[in-house]
Amino acid sequence: MKKMSKLLSVIIALVLCVSMVTPAMAIDLTEDYLSNLEQKTHTDGYKYVDLKVEKDENGNVTDNTFNMTGDLNIDYTLRFSGKDDVVLNMNGHTLNHEGASGSVIRTEKTNLTINGEGEDGSMGTITGGNAVSDGNTYSENGGGVAANGGDLTVNNVHITGNVAEKGGSAIWAKGSDNVTLDNVLVDNAETGTNEKGEPNATGGTVYCKDVNKVTVKDSTITDNTAASAGAGLAFNDCNDVTVENTVISNNTSTGVGSDDDQPLDEPVPFGAGVIAQNVKNLNMTGVTISGNTADTANGTGGGMYAYNVDKISMDEVTISGNKAYYGGGVYTNNVGSIEMNNTQITGNTAGGAYGGGMYIYSDSTSTTVNGTNTVIADNTFYGGSSANDVFAYANGVTIDMKFGPTTYGDKEFDGWSKSFETSEFVREGEEADEDGVFGNNYSNNWGWMTFHWTEQPEQPDEGDKTPVPPVLPEPPVVPVNPTPDPDPEEPVEIEEPETPLGELPDDPVEIEEPEVPLGELPEIEIDEPDVPLGDVPQTGEASTMMFVVVLLACSMGLVYVNTGKRKENA
Repeated sequence: MKKMSKLLSVIIALVLCVSMVTPAMAIDLTEDYLSNLEQKTHTDGYKYVDLKVEKDENGNVTDNTFNMTGDLNIDYTLRFSGKDDVVLNMNGHTLNHEGASGSVIRTEKTNLTINGEGEDGSMGTITGGNAVSDGNTYSENGGGVAANGGDLTVNNVHITGNVAEKGGSAIWAKGSDNVTLDNVLVDNAETGTNEKGEPNATGGTVYCKDVNKVTVKDSTITDNTAASAGAGLAFNDCNDVTVENTVISNNTSTGVGSDDDQPLDEPVPFGAGVIAQNVKNLNMTGVTISGNTADTANGTGGGMYAYNVDKISMDEVTISGNKAYYGGGVYTNNVGSIEMNNTQITGNTAGGAYGGGMYIYSDSTSTTVNGTNTVIADNTFYGGSSANDVFAYANGVTIDMKFGPTTYGDKEFDGWSKSFETSEFVREGEEADEDGVFGNNYSNNWGWMTFHWTEQPEQPDEGDKTPVPPVLPEPPVVPVNPTPDPDPEEPVEIEEPETPLGELPDDPVEIEEPEVPLGELPEIEIDEPDVPLGDVPQTGEASTMMFVVVLLACSMGLVYVNTGKRKENA
């Protein structure tokens, strides 16, 4: 019994050790839970409650996940602070700030992950944020979510109907290492309106500043408004930005705002769909940028605006139906290289100036543009009265452009390459030159071009091209009983049989007598078994197993005896 009790003690000790490393538990985020937290008022005037992870006396996190069990209507900000990892599971519910002053969610150096998806696949909703203050800049950014340091991950969330006075009416992130948006819908946001409803903006519905890595994938950014820049996505001072399988559509930069932090130092709108400023790498794959407007009276970059970007890569990107004064589809300013693959820039309009499809400007950085299977066509300027696909302005630098052959509908483009410098740009003339480009030259360092598309020759009507199975020749007919040649050269001799038909041979056939008479069975001897029936033979395998069992039993006994002796000696 003593040995058994010792064994049970060991088992209980192991169970206690396992229980000590149980992972952190979750906290139900309910109205009752929030009502027990202290509400505070920030110096900017908005109210908030602090949501902190729970820790034990040793500082170990015990609760770091907050679960919404239903919709929450709050008039204060949920603030997460501290250098910890926090998870907010919305479970398909709605977090409504009801238009009260401040962000819906704000973090301070906390790594926050927001999971919106419910059991039925529905998205969580964040709405009613109002990041507007009376002049203090702290609360003027991030109407829906404001992340001040720390990483931010948002999955399966609908962020709608939020307002910010400065930037990031939906999402504002600054100083983060990683920001990831996955399956996020952002719509009906307004950036750049102060508490009096007056324009006062830098813009950016989704605004990332000083972020190392940004990833936006499988998302939709649509129907948002900014008083100045980036009504869709805005990236400022970021290293690597990746946008994948995302739609950026019908966003509008209105064009009335302050001149703070604007690359052109003018109160004009730019980058209604996407703006990238001081970014190392901008990578876009499977992206659609359509129907965005940067105020055709004086705006720049209706679909995309890029300023001081090292490299832009576009693969399977569609930029269409966007409008601006300069660069209806794309406007670039001192971009190192632009790589386009399987990309279409079509149907964009420069409302009053140049660059219906693209406007490329460089004065401090030489620019290279490479297009592979890329179409730039049907873009216009001067309010749509003239065709204009690409406009380039080289000021003391070189612009190298190369486009490979491709097709567009029933037309084809042979491709061309050329290096433009300050002293030589586009040759004069109304007709297409040998490089396949229509060119007009009003100065020695700027001009516009329209790709020279030629009609493909009509293919002759070959009729029904349905494949017809081949007609196989009839197999030769082989007679079953071939008739001999009636006039053979040599007669066919037929041998007489040894025995005439109908007669038996003279020698009868002998039939041997069987060893056992018919009707009797032979006797079969059956050997006696070595082991009597009912006994089981002891094989080598069974003997070995029995030996192992006995050996283990003896070993267990010795262990218990030795353990007891050591205890007694102690």
